[in-house]
Amino acid sequence: MKVVINACFGGYNLSLEACDQLQALGHKQPHKIPRNHGHLVRVVEELGTERASGPHAKLTIIEVPGGINFFIGDHDGDESVIERGHTWE
Repeated sequence: MKVVINACFGGYNLSLEACDQLQALGHKQPHKIPRNHGHLVRVVEELGTERASGPHAKLTIIEVPGGINFFIGDHDGDESVIERGHTWE
């Protein structure tokens, strides 16, 4: 499963272009889309890191094994996908 995270200090933030594309796909609140939602992953893949990332963000896609119950942890905005003691960065 693919998950979008922020890979730098600052915090998760979408660019206006990414928000516009997600709104065109029917998402009224793009910043609240689950990080593994197919539309979000597709927009980040299509736009690339620079165009999809908002100010002070560097969005990246992490591949996580399917079926994992995960949460996104962060340290000053730099995020990791975490599942019961396992971390993918």
